[in-house]
Amino acid sequence: MSDIYYMVGLFIAVFAEQYAFKSSEWRDSIKVKIKTETETWDTETKGYFGIGMMYLVWTFVGLASDHWPVFLLLIAMGVLGGPLKKFAPYRYADASISLAMVLAMVINHFHFKINPLSIFQ
Repeated sequence: MSDIYYMVGLFIAVFAEQYAFKSSEWRDSIKVKIKTETETWDTETKGYFGIGMMYLVWTFVGLASDHWPVFLLLIAMGVLGGPLKKFAPYRYADASISLAMVLAMVINHFHFKINPLSIFQ
């Protein structure tokens, strides 16, 4: 079950990385939707919102694992960096750092099997 959990996290991180570099198109479509105040969202916006919610649930569930410091850092980057997300360099850096941390956790889970809490002991 934990294998599936980490693979879902890897999928979410790669998907978020893809949208970080495609976000100008996505942001422009959101501005159009807000200006016209239509109640319908296009499928791209719904998909990104759905992935964002999955990522949020995934990180909060991850707080119960051995990698809780990494998940806490991911949540802090998302919450504290919220106002900065409109700046492209921060958005790219945030997505890249998040992907690197998730990749490190996945590689550790499948290959190294190092308990990250043993570092603090």
